[in-house]
Amino acid sequence: MTNKPAMLAGCLALMGQATLAAPPKLKWRELERNHNLPPHPQVINNNGQAIGDGQKGYNYNTYETKFWDSNGKVSYYPAPSDQYEGLGYYDMNYNGKAVGLTGYATDLSGIPFIFDNGVSTIVGEKGQYMLCINDSGLIGGVDIRGWGYQPFLYYGGQYHYLNGNADVNGIDSAGNLCGIRTDAEGNRHAIYWRAGELDATDLNAPGISSMARYMSQNGTIVGQSFMTNQANPGWRPWTYRNGVFTMLEWPDEPGAEFSLKGVTDSGQVLADCQNYKGLVLATVLWDQGKAYNMTDMVEGNHGYVVYGSAKMSSNGKFACGTYYNGRDTAFVFEIVPEPASLGVLGAGLAALLKRRRK
Repeated sequence: MTNKPAMLAGCLALMGQATLAAPPKLKWRELERNHNLPPHPQVINNNGQAIGDGQKGYNYNTYETKFWDSNGKVSYYPAPSDQYEGLGYYDMNYNGKAVGLTGYATDLSGIPFIFDNGVSTIVGEKGQYMLCINDSGLIGGVDIRGWGYQPFLYYGGQYHYLNGNADVNGIDSAGNLCGIRTDAEGNRHAIYWRAGELDATDLNAPGISSMARYMSQNGTIVGQSFMTNQANPGWRPWTYRNGVFTMLEWPDEPGAEFSLKGVTDSGQVLADCQNYKGLVLATVLWDQGKAYNMTDMVEGNHGYVVYGSAKMSSNGKFACGTYYNGRDTAFVFEIVPEPASLGVLGAGLAALLKRRRK
């Protein structure tokens, strides 16, 4: 006679095992080197295209845009102007339209430009920072030309200014924004603009100071807070979605630091880290709140050290620099969605119980 309670307990135990955290699966490809120089991607989009700057051949005084297609093949395009010494990219949408800054190496602020279909066009003055763009082409940024920081949206060829002294750091598909506001006491606050509203709302993040750093296309925000309730007070990373903060795993160690590099619609987070668990440099990927060292995640690693990541896309694509045996290169990584293990187990359990009832 079959022991049905024991059978049910065993199936439920298997289902529980499927929920245990496991490192996310990755696939990757190497980016084509430019002029036999190391690739330098800065941003990647949901389509798998990457963009970055670099010196033009071996001329250290001129720069050009490097654009990698979804197969990793590189193309070269002129910089916005030959008179400037450098350029940098901050974001790129699904259609390959990107925003960045150019200027002189000695300048403390840059000049905004838009890259679209191989052409870079200057669209403002020094100090108007374009920092994020969504798939509809709506651009968010901050103007530092006057006193303080003035947030703006750019569309229809014009700047539209928002209220408050604040940074804009991220934008989602609906046009919602996230950023940072500094109060009179010098404390920073993670904030959020709803689409169409001029005034920002405080997210009321944990800690005595907080910053909203990036936003995915579905509105998931990644940021950080300064926490004092640990043995070593310091910044701790979190995600925010639908009114809920989720603190990410981080070692309570002195000197450990991170620089956030983006968040996916599923809440996965990327960061470059220093003094992380005994490592001087590391790129870390969080999945379900748990941190994984990218170098350890690359199967068949063969001695590669992964560090120096570009901004991650909303669907889990990102580019990282690698170093191996004196050779610098870069790879595009993609998080592979896991199969619905629980759904499979649940269906199997239902079928088994149905068969036993006959």
